[in-house]
Amino acid sequence: MKLFLILLFSITKTLCYSGPNITFGNAILQGKNITVLGEKITEYLGVPYAHPPLDFYRFEPPAEFDKTYWKSTYNAVHLADACPQIIRKMGFKGYDDANPKN
Repeated sequence: MKLFLILLFSITKTLCYSGPNITFGNAILQGKNITVLGEKITEYLGVPYAHPPLDFYRFEPPAEFDKTYWKSTYNAVHLADACPQIIRKMGFKGYDDANPKN
């Protein structure tokens, strides 16, 4: 019974969250539909445009992204990780949220 419920939940979740897909080359991107100011748009977030800076690519100029990099559907519904930033100016909006006073 538990296995059946887990399987049912997984299938339902997959069907509910499967967004629009686009195909280019061998790659498939899965995005999501949103509404902004009454307009329906499709967005694809966090899609890499160059090889990650690992191994040979470290400290090299960006290399063109090879579309065969993905072996399956790339889930592009979340923003990619942001690069860490050094904050030189204090007092910006949200600063107190990041460093609450004790």
